[in-house]
Amino acid sequence: MTATDAAEVVKKANEFRRKADDLRTQGGKLQAQADILLPTVNEHRLLASKASNQIKNFDSAVAEFEARLAASRAESKASQDAATVASNDLDKVVAEVIEMRSKDLAAAYAAALKQFNDASSRAVKSNSASAGMSKVVGGSMKLSIGETHWAKAQGAQAFAATLETLASVKPALPNASDYAKKAAEARDEAKADTEAAGLALDEAKAAFESARVTDKVVKERFTKLGEQLAKAKDLAMGIAVPVAEAAAPDAAPADGQAAAAAEPVDPALLAFADQVLAAGREGRSAELIDGALGLDDTAKATLKQVAGMQDSLKMVDKACRDKFQKSMNEVLASNPMMAQMMKAQGLSAGNDSMTAADLSFAVEGESATASAQGLPRPIKFAKKDGAWALDMSAEAAMVPMLQAQAGMIAKVGEVMSAWGTDIAADKYADPAAAATGLMMSLQAVMGGAGGPPGGG
Repeated sequence: MTATDAAEVVKKANEFRRKADDLRTQGGKLQAQADILLPTVNEHRLLASKASNQIKNFDSAVAEFEARLAASRAESKASQDAATVASNDLDKVVAEVIEMRSKDLAAAYAAALKQFNDASSRAVKSNSASAGMSKVVGGSMKLSIGETHWAKAQGAQAFAATLETLASVKPALPNASDYAKKAAEARDEAKADTEAAGLALDEAKAAFESARVTDKVVKERFTKLGEQLAKAKDLAMGIAVPVAEAAAPDAAPADGQAAAAAEPVDPALLAFADQVLAAGREGRSAELIDGALGLDDTAKATLKQVAGMQDSLKMVDKACRDKFQKSMNEVLASNPMMAQMMKAQGLSAGNDSMTAADLSFAVEGESATASAQGLPRPIKFAKKDGAWALDMSAEAAMVPMLQAQAGMIAKVGEVMSAWGTDIAADKYADPAAAATGLMMSLQAVMGGAGGPPGGG
């Protein structure tokens, strides 16, 4: 190789060396840039991995949601099926109650009203020599007619309130419009009976005011009684009357105590009245019925059924007081529907603290009437063989109506007794739960026999 060739080779070798040095420099720069970008790349890799995991979790959540949605739909269908069954049961109960009210109960009320009207007619046609007493008897019969119509009106109002509650349930029941229609019909029925009660009370008032009595004290008593009847009529028609003036329709006049002061009440009557009140408190109503006047054996048996239920209410009231420190009526008030129904049916444990000293007595020879605030109706007494006894002849007139409901009365008494036992056994945590439990038990009885006892 010549020197010239060698010089050319060296020259090219130097060029390649420079190019290699440039490439190494560029490679170093690229490596440095790669080193700078590496953390960002790693971060993006982590973000990509996180996003991938989130997608997987989202898929799981969607699957879980779909499973829950399917379960919810199944539960909703089950609830709808149960609601349909409950609605059908309600329809059946309502139909049975309507049938009972339109047939058996209506017939019983009609029979009672016929007896009272017949007795009133006989009193009007009686001998004029006893015109004063005829007026008194006629007035008493008109008063009984008014009370019967009033009881029918109260029953219709309670039934209407129940139907209105069913009609307003949310979500709406399938037959809500039908319930509303039947409620309106029951309200119209209650209005008609209330008007009839008011008319009968007017007639009773007129009879008492026109009674031919010569004794000044007796005349004043009948006049005062007429005033009380007017107030009772106002109550029946929905006219406001001060509570202090709203006495029972045939309650003794406000000045009865003054009259009693002039003519002291027979101590034997006071003692017997205390015995009557004590027997009621202690659940011994059957004893009172056995010794009462004016009842045949059939009437006694029927009234004992009613008394048995009333006695069971005493036991229930005690259980409520022991468990909840509230009376039975206060416990039922936690369920408005139950409270209204029990009030309309006249079901109450009564006043356990009343004594003869709390009563106002009106004595006429060997007959007497005791009344007081808190008594559902006055207590009648009569003498037999020189001793005072209960006179339940007025209650005897109601026996046909009670007989139509005898089976239901017995069943309701059993339900009340069982409810009291459950309360005493701590089955219910609070008054509201207890009231609801009773409502469910009574609904079961109604489903089998047509409805609760009492008013129309």
